[in-house]
Amino acid sequence: MSTEKDFAFSKEAFDNLQDQIGSFLGGASEALEGRHDSLTIVGRQKIAEHWRPELIKIGNAMLRKKPADIRFILEHKLVQEIEGEELAKLYRLALESAKIDNAVQGVYTAETLSKYRTALALEQDASSSGAQIIALTTKNKELAELSNVVPTLRKKRLYDEIAQLTYDDPRFKAINERLGLSLKDLQKGAKAGNMVSFYGAGERTQALNVEGKLAKALGKQEGTLVVKARDRDAVLGEISAQAAKYKRFAPDVADELQLLRKQVKDVFDKGLDPGDALMEELWFLSPESRTLVERMTRQYDKVVTPNDFKSIAKIMSEHLGNEVPILKSFTRFYGRLAEDYLLTAKPKSADFDWKAIGRYYLFGGKRSKELRIPSLLAKQLGIKPGTKVKEELFKRLGWLPESGTLHDIVFGVSDSKTRRMGGKYLKLEIAQLKTLFEVKLFHANKLPKRWTNVPSVNFDGKVIEQNFTQVFEEKLVYKDAFGNWQTNIIQVPQRSSATWWEQVIGADGKMQDIADVSGARTAFGVNANHSNDAIIVKRLHLWGRDNNVSTSTIHDAFFTSASEMLRARDALRSIYAETLSSNPLLQTLAEMRARGLPEELYQKYLTEAIETGLIPVPRRSRVGGRLLTEEDILRKEDIMKRVPPGFKSNFGWYGVG
Repeated sequence: MSTEKDFAFSKEAFDNLQDQIGSFLGGASEALEGRHDSLTIVGRQKIAEHWRPELIKIGNAMLRKKPADIRFILEHKLVQEIEGEELAKLYRLALESAKIDNAVQGVYTAETLSKYRTALALEQDASSSGAQIIALTTKNKELAELSNVVPTLRKKRLYDEIAQLTYDDPRFKAINERLGLSLKDLQKGAKAGNMVSFYGAGERTQALNVEGKLAKALGKQEGTLVVKARDRDAVLGEISAQAAKYKRFAPDVADELQLLRKQVKDVFDKGLDPGDALMEELWFLSPESRTLVERMTRQYDKVVTPNDFKSIAKIMSEHLGNEVPILKSFTRFYGRLAEDYLLTAKPKSADFDWKAIGRYYLFGGKRSKELRIPSLLAKQLGIKPGTKVKEELFKRLGWLPESGTLHDIVFGVSDSKTRRMGGKYLKLEIAQLKTLFEVKLFHANKLPKRWTNVPSVNFDGKVIEQNFTQVFEEKLVYKDAFGNWQTNIIQVPQRSSATWWEQVIGADGKMQDIADVSGARTAFGVNANHSNDAIIVKRLHLWGRDNNVSTSTIHDAFFTSASEMLRARDALRSIYAETLSSNPLLQTLAEMRARGLPEELYQKYLTEAIETGLIPVPRRSRVGGRLLTEEDILRKEDIMKRVPPGFKSNFGWYGVG
């Protein structure tokens, strides 16, 4: 149960709350941001101060709970400027603002605020967390500055930088003469597009993400028709399905339908009027799809098509690649590495930890408080086989440190730091009838003979197993309990076939999963990045546990009490800095080599990683055609650079919030 101290407020905690209010309101709309810059500390304080009276009015109306107050809240200008999904946050901040004002009676001093008690949990998001993780992994200072890993004079949201470059691009200006998008609108679209772009997504996915954000803004414009790719594809899908029905017995009709599909696609992509003749040919469309096409026959001031969104996404992607080239090379490198590992790594070439193997064979694999004496040794000592020596005996003799275990003193290395691999070794079988010789040397972490796991190493030095197996889709048709026919699509793992000899002798365990190389190429780098993201989240929770601070997270959003948020922010900055102690990419390459990645491929990827700056080496690595120097490599001291206390200077750490 929390104590009163857990909820104690302070002037610094209040200023931090104002910082978040200013950031939230300033980022919501240009009208709320006004003449102040919501990407600076001072600007946020000014925005929060300007709107504080209105927030307090909304909060007091919520506290009164009168019928007339509901109308006042819903019609308030602040509420009108906030997107529907963000209203809950506005109300939460307004309610807290009113409670604070009532408690301090409008006098905001360190003394009055220290008497206030709060149960408010604040949320502060990481700034472009995916880019931050890549910056920390590659120690790229340029990317670290663009994603707020290091202190700066102004919050540098990567997507804002790309949005500004896109907004000033002549190609976008030509498109925008017709669309009329604001920079704020473009910033929201850039955020959606950039997030998937540097994770290696294709052009179509980027365009769809940009479309999802910009379509919302354009849809509010009067006299504007927004045609989404999803709607277009739904109509085209029905035409393709109709063509498939005729392909077998009336190929000429199927060809005509494919031509019709092309015409309809042009209608959507170019914003054309389909005309009555074309509409008559689309008689087979479902009512929903027919309505989508009929919208094109009406008169609009402007029609926004999927091609517009595609063009905007392409311009953004180009600027992202030019500004921070290491972003795209990062995921592509990881993808190619995973693909080559699956295709070339040989289990028989893997390193084996003979010390760990012998330890298990002699003493068992579990960390226990008693030592089992091997039968052979027991016979030589003339004692009963299976005799166990208790850990307490070693402690009494002074042979065991207070913090140590029996396992440590006997072997010197803990299980968690030792990797063991494989199944049975030196096994000889004849026709599966009789085992002549078998030594069970491998017990834990068994890997298949042709493995489908690809290892990656995270900031904690832990090996993450990513499994990539091929699956195929199978249609399952059946009757349910009510006699109705149901159709489900199930995914079935692909497996290799047993040889004729294995079938004759009835050998088991010979069917092997088949690796999904294309899946590894696209997902490996993304998953590795998310694993490192999770390490930062985990370390914050551990910090909270050690410092008696309640913490919570949702992906890259960090929650804690408003009174403790500043401490949590400082802890996060230290956590960011500590990640530089590791080199996940180098460790991943080493782990792959230990598991059988050919030496020539290991050297090839290591050289490439160094030369492209993924593993930066001064005066050898190049990023964007420029040779890196010592100053280009991110250091702990760069992240931990001193910033002025309080909220009166713009120089600060914008990594979260």
